[in-house]
Amino acid sequence: MLRLGTHTVIVASSPITVTEILKTNDRILSGRYVFQSSRVKNRIELLMVWSDCNENWKLLRRMCRMELFLSKMIETQSGQRKEKLLAMVKFLKTKEGEVANSRTLRWSLRRYITSLGTICCPKTYWVLYMEEVLR
Repeated sequence: MLRLGTHTVIVASSPITVTEILKTNDRILSGRYVFQSSRVKNRIELLMVWSDCNENWKLLRRMCRMELFLSKMIETQSGQRKEKLLAMVKFLKTKEGEVANSRTLRWSLRRYITSLGTICCPKTYWVLYMEEVLR
């Protein structure tokens, strides 16, 4: 363990050591500080990035790791991501010489790429799973 200024850094020499460290100390080592300003919105507990490091967070993280970010799942979505990106490029070509709202384009592309409802699996599945987790 090293201290770099105010930050504590854990150094592991092998993948096996990392696995062991994270198995037993994952929630402690995440060190995720949740800003109070993030709590203003309703249903903040549904957002994994802002939720407290508790059992709900652990379940959401497990769900993402085991289902959403599986290599197979990411690979099956690559065609759809490429299709959306090509559609955006074609749209930009039609706007040549004009002003295009890049903020709207980026938001739209990000929404399509990370959409849980249309690309990954049925939206009802996620809603039911989230309700179960939050009970």
